[in-house]
Amino acid sequence: MGYGTPGTLGADRLANAAGAWHSFPGRATLAMDLGTCITTDLVEADGTYRGGTISPGARMRARAMHAYSARLPEVDLEGPWHLPGTTTEEALRAGIVHGIIGELHRLIHAYRRSDPDLAVILTGGDGLRFSRALESGIFADPLLTLRGALILLDHSSGPGRSGPV
Repeated sequence: MGYGTPGTLGADRLANAAGAWHSFPGRATLAMDLGTCITTDLVEADGTYRGGTISPGARMRARAMHAYSARLPEVDLEGPWHLPGTTTEEALRAGIVHGIIGELHRLIHAYRRSDPDLAVILTGGDGLRFSRALESGIFADPLLTLRGALILLDHSSGPGRSGPV
């Protein structure tokens, strides 16, 4: 493992890494989990876990803008997010959604500069919503964390295997 603090690595992030790497054997993979937080987890083609990023998820952003401002409402993310937003709620929603889309594009681009063949897979509660807004070739798997947890369980109870464990 190429991660500096493995004791602080969340089980969900490790499960996402394992699930993504096993989904694309022999390729570097990037698991992007869009839930409470947005996490990315990079696994090299040889199965070495390298780490990733953590940032606020969509709902956390909506709550923070409401909690840390005097008058901004907390928006429901299910409404329209077109540009430009023509009401305060639409503008908040558009800022959240387009900000996340921009973040995802930038991260994918940065990781692919090192490995153009990088496989990208999205998961989490907002994974499907945002996968549709990204370029083709980005996969979505709402069950990635569970698949990865099963892989890790199988690994821990069976003979030695290679991969991000």
